[in-house]
Amino acid sequence: MIVFNFTLILMKRPNWENITITISNFNSSTKIKEEVGPFVVFNQTHIIPKNVPHSQAEKAQLQYAVGIASIISTFPFSMLYTKFGARFVFLSAGILSTISTGLLPFAASKGMIEFTLIRLIQGFAYGANFAAIGFVCQRWATLQQHGFFLACMTTFNGLSVTLTNPVAAFISSAPSLGWPYVYYFHALISPILFGLWLFLYTDHPDTHSCVSQHEKDLILSGKSEAEIGLSGFMPYRAILTNKIVLVIWLNSFADIITSVFLITYLPTYISKVLRYGVRETGIWSALPALLHLPVKLISGWLSDNMRFMSEIGRMLLFNSIALVGSGVAYALVGFVPDDKRFLAVILMTINFVLASTNCGGFYKCATLISRQYAHFVVAGIQFEKSVTLFVSPLLFLLFVQDESNREQWRIIFIGMAIILFVANTFFWFFVTDQPAEFTKIVTKQKSEKE
Repeated sequence: MIVFNFTLILMKRPNWENITITISNFNSSTKIKEEVGPFVVFNQTHIIPKNVPHSQAEKAQLQYAVGIASIISTFPFSMLYTKFGARFVFLSAGILSTISTGLLPFAASKGMIEFTLIRLIQGFAYGANFAAIGFVCQRWATLQQHGFFLACMTTFNGLSVTLTNPVAAFISSAPSLGWPYVYYFHALISPILFGLWLFLYTDHPDTHSCVSQHEKDLILSGKSEAEIGLSGFMPYRAILTNKIVLVIWLNSFADIITSVFLITYLPTYISKVLRYGVRETGIWSALPALLHLPVKLISGWLSDNMRFMSEIGRMLLFNSIALVGSGVAYALVGFVPDDKRFLAVILMTINFVLASTNCGGFYKCATLISRQYAHFVVAGIQFEKSVTLFVSPLLFLLFVQDESNREQWRIIFIGMAIILFVANTFFWFFVTDQPAEFTKIVTKQKSEKE
């Protein structure tokens, strides 16, 4: 998923679908075969390149495909986790993702229809991610370690950027390779990672052979039977109408749309606006994620262990750092002068790093108030992330007609800052660390409100 954002600046589409050729007084429409060479020349005046860059509309279509498919699959995956657990359901998503990644270069070479289909498959598999985070956190984290546990579980975005962008830059710029080999490499690594998941993970800590009795007692301490069991029941209406859940989702939307936009278009901004080369773009676009990881882990640990502050106080602190801090960085980067391009890289890095403290804010609040239903609430965050995969390209398409125009980017940056400030304000009024009323609804028989 992440590597696509980098390789997109290098991809070109075949330019041989339908071309009208005029020779003397003879007109015909034909398909130009891919084997004809780098250029097709007519009368030494009309030169048609064999491959051309994707248009803005085509780039948006490829992003939309992932967003739409992820929107469709998010809650079905959540329901599958509720009924069957995460072990085999998440594995199936991993297999689907691996296959589609390996096939992407072939699909891209065939045309936009095939390319879009593969992106739809990738998006469908991507919908499994966040519900898995909520499910695993609820099953395996102690009630006193949700912040650090969530920090570890949500490092996948930053970690993937840190690992994939430099690798993608190196492979893409190698004369004997090119961008398709980036996908082949990832398709070879993925089975190893998902094999480790199958081997190491179980849905029930009390049945895991590597967990001691003392560790089991710590994990299960303070949890009700409803939290420990796997009933398959979910009070959807009560959750969807809960005010604090809605505020959490507002904050997550603000955080995610700004972060996704940054992750998606940072390589483009560095390449087109700041005018760095391919290898420099790979390095500078990976730098924010590299610093993002230790800050996320440290902030997660601090959000659990700053005992001189209340739980609510800690959530307010880290949520404000994540949203307000990121908003300030967004607002400033749009006004960096052309001759201070490295300052823009620094501000983008600060933006990404400050956003990493969100695990101690709305993320933690989501799991603390929803308990056994945490995977559904966190799946809502995934749903929003899927929506942002659709919204981010739309914003880019609407406001950035020229990728090298700094003023057009500035409009989006200021808008992002406003969204972040507003969302954090709502969080201050509604935050709580107590289980919501819907956590007391454990069966259909007891759910009179449903």
